[in-house]
Amino acid sequence: MGSDLFFNDGDLQFQATPDDVAGGAPSGVHVKLDPADVLNLADRSNTLYVLGGAGDSVDAGGGWSAAGQETVDGAVFNVYIQGDAVLKVDCDIDQTLIGLA
Repeated sequence: MGSDLFFNDGDLQFQATPDDVAGGAPSGVHVKLDPADVLNLADRSNTLYVLGGAGDSVDAGGGWSAAGQETVDGAVFNVYIQGDAVLKVDCDIDQTLIGLA
């Protein structure tokens, strides 16, 4: 936590970091997106990586196909595909709200 939540294969288009809650401790980040968001944020690559850790979560709705895992610089990502959109989510993030087709 404390680092960029998103990055893509091209130029960085969007980033999010956790907000502080009462007491100054960072809270988890919950991100809600759909395939159109992935394509818009990913620019030319159609691939969006979501980085995070315990306490973070991603809600990408339903209709995704699981496409295995990928390791990048020691970080392991679960890979999801829907149409042209490719979503790669850090394995440490809660992914229970990513629905599979």
